[in-house]
Amino acid sequence: NGELRVESGAQVTSSGPTTLGVNSGNNGTVTVAGSGSQLSSNALTVGSQGNGTLAINNAGEVNVTAINTGISIGESPNGIGTVTVSDSGSRLSSLLLTVGNQGKGNLIIENGGKVTTNSFGTIAASSTSNSQVFVKGNGEWTSGTLYIGQAGNGTLTITDGGKVNVGGQSSVAQI
Repeated sequence: NGELRVESGAQVTSSGPTTLGVNSGNNGTVTVAGSGSQLSSNALTVGSQGNGTLAINNAGEVNVTAINTGISIGESPNGIGTVTVSDSGSRLSSLLLTVGNQGKGNLIIENGGKVTTNSFGTIAASSTSNSQVFVKGNGEWTSGTLYIGQAGNGTLTITDGGKVNVGGQSSVAQI
């Protein structure tokens, strides 16, 4: 089990992939909080085979910078990942975002937090995935395309002033 806290304007940069909850039974937690606080990585997996939690709040930022990779929340069938983007100024950005690749993924965007997916956003990519995204309280998700339930059980819930902006194709239950 491990925890990383990036706070008070601190910055962490990884030229390789960052993984939270690597092995079954392990818990990996990262918190990025406060204006100027930033985590940048080549790729990000939250809940590989274990449990991963990423909290971005109080204007913290997480950026996945590679042009051919992205963020996977709930990577393998045993992986459980939760990402929360809360508060105005808090941002998560990547080329690709998969909430529930083969595992269980949860993404909560709330209280003015913003997520930007420049290309593909997917909820429940495979048949083993049961995943959810909540956009609420003026939270916002902007994505090039959006697939809800690509092959698994995916749910997108937008409430209480939440916004989802899709620049291209949207698909629900693509099986």
